[in-house]
Amino acid sequence: HISGARSIPTSELAKRARRELPKNRLIVTYCSCPAEHTSARAASELKRLGFKDVAALRGGYEAWKQAGMPTKEGMEDRASISHR
Repeated sequence: HISGARSIPTSELAKRARRELPKNRLIVTYCSCPAEHTSARAASELKRLGFKDVAALRGGYEAWKQAGMPTKEGMEDRASISHR
């Protein structure tokens, strides 16, 4: 996963987002799926919950890795959220 990202399953996003994610920072969702369906759904859900600065990572995790960006091993393969 992306270094510094928080892994939140989409099934838990509504319950956990308000207490675990900052509303005043950019939230980037990503997943390992090539079509990015999961990350797009997560971004839409966050917007519905009132998060204003939200985006899905184009190209997902694979594009991040191919760009040589930092990653962290050992996390489960599921949708994740990165905030900076």
